[in-house]
Amino acid sequence: YLHQKGIGVKGVRFDTAIGAYLLEPSRKNYEIADIYYDFLGVSLGESGGENTQISLDMLDSGNASTFPRHTLALAALAKYEQEQLDELGEHDLFYKIEMPLVYVLASMQILGFKVDREKLKEFGKGLSDSLELLTKDIYELAGGEFNINSTKQLGTVLFDDLGLPPVKKTKTGYSTNVEVLEKLMDKHPIIEKIVDYRQLSKLKSTYVDGLMGVIEPVTDKIHSSFNQTVTVTGRISSTEPNLQNIPVRTPLGSQMRKMFVAQNDDFV
Repeated sequence: YLHQKGIGVKGVRFDTAIGAYLLEPSRKNYEIADIYYDFLGVSLGESGGENTQISLDMLDSGNASTFPRHTLALAALAKYEQEQLDELGEHDLFYKIEMPLVYVLASMQILGFKVDREKLKEFGKGLSDSLELLTKDIYELAGGEFNINSTKQLGTVLFDDLGLPPVKKTKTGYSTNVEVLEKLMDKHPIIEKIVDYRQLSKLKSTYVDGLMGVIEPVTDKIHSSFNQTVTVTGRISSTEPNLQNIPVRTPLGSQMRKMFVAQNDDFV
């Protein structure tokens, strides 16, 4: 928020969310009201949950009735957490690793990732063409059209119409998950087509369409949010998009990664 206003943030000495994360890394959230109540047993008079989060832009709207209470709570929280961190021997972990990392992740988020829109569109078009051909092949092998994305309809085609041996049944019908399809791979040529269809469909919807949807129009970049307080193991995660989930082991997945490019020659 401050960066968008042209203000550089420096000198932050303590972050109560980071401190709470080191004390209780398995928590579901680190909102001020929640950790204030859990750590100090004092309620800020709110219901808790995501609606209690206070952001600085609330000051612009004039809806800042809870802002003073949160501000006062921070001092008490910081004092308590600092004492606990020192007691647990996590002083250096907090001040020398976690707090400097806040600035690193913030700068990465602000800088963003350049994506080649045209290559991404071209890649998506190629996936659409391949999906169209696979759909035709599947319909031909099945002896008619059906909703390939419907587990129920696919199960009917595979196990009732084509007579393949059912591997697993659920309360709602036949299972057609990846484990089932792998066991049926040598039973009928339609199985390999379905597996390929699912892979390409996920690649297009989740990654191609998904990435296009989060490209910031002003910067023409993707500004993924880096989460420092999510995983119990301390691993950094990201959202919108989840960068580490972009596939790389398949040829198409590796091609997908080439859509991320340097923003200019100085970054090559």
